[in-house]
Formats: sequence, structure tokens, C-alpha cells
Amino acid sequence: MNPQLQSLGFCTALFVEDNPQFVDAAMALFEMVIGRIVVANDIEEARAQLAGQSVDLVITDIHLGRQSALPFIRELRERDSTMPVIVISGFKDDHILLEAMTLNLSGYLLKPIQMRELITALERAAERLNNEGKIRIPLKNGFSYDRNNRRLTHIDGTSFELNKREIRFFELLSDNLDCVLTRDMFAQSVWQSEDMTDSALNNFVLRLRKRFGRDFLVTVADVGYRLQP
Repeated sequence: MNPQLQSLGFCTALFVEDNPQFVDAAMALFEMVIGRIVVANDIEEARAQLAGQSVDLVITDIHLGRQSALPFIRELRERDSTMPVIVISGFKDDHILLEAMTLNLSGYLLKPIQMRELITALERAAERLNNEGKIRIPLKNGFSYDRNNRRLTHIDGTSFELNKREIRFFELLSDNLDCVLTRDMFAQSVWQSEDMTDSALNNFVLRLRKRFGRDFLVTVADVGYRLQP
């Protein structure tokens, strides 16, 4: 995965395509800019993949055999209005394009897919997510915090469940990306009504660093912690 694009936060993409030859060709391109690709050969398989795991992005051919992907995208939109969706097609169809654009797409790409056009669509999707408040917060060592699902993920597709206090910590971090998190901020937002000792705070940060690497948090002496830029 291109490290310059890791900050876009797309760790896992669902790719819906019924042409095996095109899947092989596209995968080589997608894997350069997206951490993990899950392939579905038809809409039913796509539904099953979405039900079984968390994905950050859907890339789908608009024509899947005799099926159109538009009903599937509409169905997805009813459940999730902000999931980035990029459609691809072997030819330009203005009627389908106009209909598809009502579904809040991040891109409409023609085959063969060009890298620059793919990157532009991914950048547009990331910007839209940021504007709508559903974002991934990139950390170090390939980790990111998924604010929508309230868990940490890695670019290899691994997902890490968090307890309530850890979730409150990463939400606090997400809301204060350019700020130092002070002891009072931890006490108010992470510990809330519970008493927080210095030892409890130090042990909490130590456990996070053991799980997700030491260098995603910077210690600011006598003040607190901040996200490593």
C-alpha cells in the first residue's frame, strides 16, 4: 500500500465485479492504494460480505451480468448515507450516470481504470467523509481509529475491539487532533464520574502503547499527551 495514501484511511474495500479477468487486473491497481480488498462476484455475495465485516469503501461495476448495481447501491444508501461508493463501467451511459449521481457517489470510473482517476475518487471520498464527520483517524504503524464503528483497525484488515474507556479516549483524541490532552481532559471525558489517579492514567496509556505501538502518542512533560503527527 502506498504510504502517502494511507492517511486517507481506507483499510478495507469491497470490490463487486463478475469478470474474473478484470478482477485480477484491478486488484493489482487497488492494492497499491487500499490496504485490503474483499471481492464479491455478485450482489448476493456483496450483501453477505457487508453483513459479515466492516468495510470502508465499496467499488462496484454498474453492470453485473444481467443485474444492475443501482438497486444494491440504493439499498446500501438506506442503511448508510455516507459509505463511499465508486462505480465502474465498460462504457459511458449518460442515463445510468445521471441516475447513479443521485446516490451520492464518490466516483464514476470507466474501464480500464486509470490510477490518477482512482486516486482522485478516493481523495474525494475521504474529503466527503471528513466533512460529514465520519472519519478514520490515522495513527502510526498502520493503525487507524474508525469513528463510525468505534474500533481500531490495521491496514492488514485486522479489527480491534475497544472497551468503553478506550472508546472514550479515542473519541477525545479524535475531537482534539491538534491539541494536547491534559490530565483534566482525561478525568472529565475518559474517566467521567470515576476517580482517576495518576497511576491509573499512566497504566491506561501504557496498555494502549503495548497494544498499538508506543509512538502513536507523544508524552508532553508535565502536561499530558498528544497524537504523533
